Amino acid sequence: MPETVLEMAERHVRQGEQHVIRQRETVAKLRKHRQSTVLAEKLLMNLQDLLEMHRQHLARVRLEQQSLTSVPRDGMLASG
Repeated sequence: MPETVLEMAERHVRQGEQHVIRQRETVAKLRKHRQSTVLAEKLLMNLQDLLEMHRQHLARVRLEQQSLTSVPRDGMLASG
């Protein structure tokens, strides 16, 4: 069964979190061995930015799904 948009967005967040964790470990290892961390830190910042984008996308997907489930069955919104 293909994954839903929600499942895909959740997977992207999980994978992004793992990428950030691994890159932080890489930066720490480089520091420990007194090697340059410039490029590794730039990559970490990019991964963190991308993770934030994935989190925002997940929030939008969840919000969209909530709004879809709150629409009355007849598809008409109640007017005030």
